[in-house]
Amino acid sequence: MTKKYKRIYKLKEWFLTVLIWLISFQILLFVKLYDFSPDQIKLLYGINYSKVLILEITSVYSFFLAITSSYFQVFIYPSIIKTQSFFKEIAIRMVIFLIVFFLIITLLSLAYYVLFLKQELQNFSFDFWIQKPIITLLILTIFIGTITDFFLLLHKNLGANYMTNLFLGTYKKPREENRIFLFLDLASSTTIAEDIGHLKFSKLLQDCFKILSSLLLDYEAEVYQYVGDEAVVTWKNNNSLNNVQCVNFF
Repeated sequence: MTKKYKRIYKLKEWFLTVLIWLISFQILLFVKLYDFSPDQIKLLYGINYSKVLILEITSVYSFFLAITSSYFQVFIYPSIIKTQSFFKEIAIRMVIFLIVFFLIITLLSLAYYVLFLKQELQNFSFDFWIQKPIITLLILTIFIGTITDFFLLLHKNLGANYMTNLFLGTYKKPREENRIFLFLDLASSTTIAEDIGHLKFSKLLQDCFKILSSLLLDYEAEVYQYVGDEAVVTWKNNNSLNNVQCVNFF
């Protein structure tokens, strides 16, 4: 059950991220091209394409970028990036993203050149990388990717439901809820702190809470709060399964 829940959660997160990418692309492209005439587009970008054709081409590019980038963001990055620094992780994600972006755009441009324009493969040139439409697309994807990564990392670090509740204003409307609470305390913490020193003890607590956080999604749990060396984990008391989840989590 826990693996199924985690898989469903990841798929929902991936689907939502794809939607964010696609909607962001279309809004930004529409705003950028809205007031442009075909002559202005030709003068600015050096291409003799209609506005509709540009939107169609960029929609195909953005679709593949959205699918691939969001897959990396949801499934690949969390498993290969282990740094504790928030901004360092953003930087690593951006480097990987630029590599993926280069590969996708090159392959799509190659397919467009051969299949759509009916040109010979040996005549293909990488000069398209210095064209304004590609540079514009690169800037848009960097912007969207950075914003998306930022919110995904906040989502991961603050908890699965925290961001949703924050945006919905749940925390500003006090209400009663029936919940299950599990209080977890580090045994002999004072003795351990005296033996290893406060710096190593702080690192030990970080490692303990990191391991704890990695298990939350498997058992559909949330962290209510951290108090010193104690963590308070909670579940909604709305079905008998959560009682079992609490016991299994312990």
